[in-house]
Amino acid sequence: MAMRTSFVPLALVGFVSIGWTSRPVPAQEILDDGNMDKLTVGTNPDIGVPAGAWGFPQNYVDAGLAETGPGDLTIVETASFDPNRTGNSLRLDSTRSTGFTHLPNVFTRRLDEKPDEIIRVTFQIFVPGPNGGGSIYVGGDHGGGGYNNATDRGPQLTWRADGTIIYSPGNVVVVGDYPFEEWQTVRLDIDLVADRFDMYWAAGDDPLQQVGDDLPYRSGTQAFLDRFTYVHFSDLEFPAASYLDEVTVEVVGAATCRYRLKKDAKAKGGCQSCPLQGDVIASEDPCQSKEDCPKKFKANFACPDGPGTCKKVKGKRVGCE
Repeated sequence: MAMRTSFVPLALVGFVSIGWTSRPVPAQEILDDGNMDKLTVGTNPDIGVPAGAWGFPQNYVDAGLAETGPGDLTIVETASFDPNRTGNSLRLDSTRSTGFTHLPNVFTRRLDEKPDEIIRVTFQIFVPGPNGGGSIYVGGDHGGGGYNNATDRGPQLTWRADGTIIYSPGNVVVVGDYPFEEWQTVRLDIDLVADRFDMYWAAGDDPLQQVGDDLPYRSGTQAFLDRFTYVHFSDLEFPAASYLDEVTVEVVGAATCRYRLKKDAKAKGGCQSCPLQGDVIASEDPCQSKEDCPKKFKANFACPDGPGTCKKVKGKRVGCE
């Protein structure tokens, strides 16, 4: 098992028992361009012209699932609809009366089903009203091209014109009264082993509240996830308009290999925060038992707080937590 070498201090615990822990896999390593600020304002994504990682694969185009006009999905300045914010957002503004438009962001790596891991997807959506805001789903290509409702979709949500948010299957109401002209934050905690997800939601600056527990997928099961998709289902909402931003995907809750340092790490370049003898560090590699981990760890890594490097970081395996 190859061990990774990036670590950050766990400030709340200190250096008593578990003084160090590995950095979680950054969201941008799984989903690129979830923040739209680096994307070019304009009609992109278009057929053959993606907006960063947001684009229409050829099999979507062949299936008639790409946009029908250049204004259906665009990158816009956020201040054009919300003067209190800067940067860019992804806009859905579709008057398509028949058929569906699916815009996926395919992950940089596939997220397979693993015990004790939760896939956490977070995003913000702004529905101007009076129409609905379209839909999103998280799923993977299990043989249906990445979009098939029988095989490829996990959590699926739709913002209706009546102010409700529904999940599928069954078009069940999960939020009864969302606000127009205000940002909403959504978090989905997806359990691929149980094939269920929990949903958290908030309007404006309110704290997230759990609004759904063990909700079912649109498709029955998902062995893995590989994409986030922004959608207009014309049979659910016609027309549909909304703005999407701050989409992140991360893996949480996985146990990792732990190592106790034999002696102080050697600080170079002015680093003042290298781990010391007795500190426990964690690799980023998941494990199910202590035996999954190599007995010893040796690495050099960048200073976790400031310039410099931590060298000759050596530890002995103590567990899988």
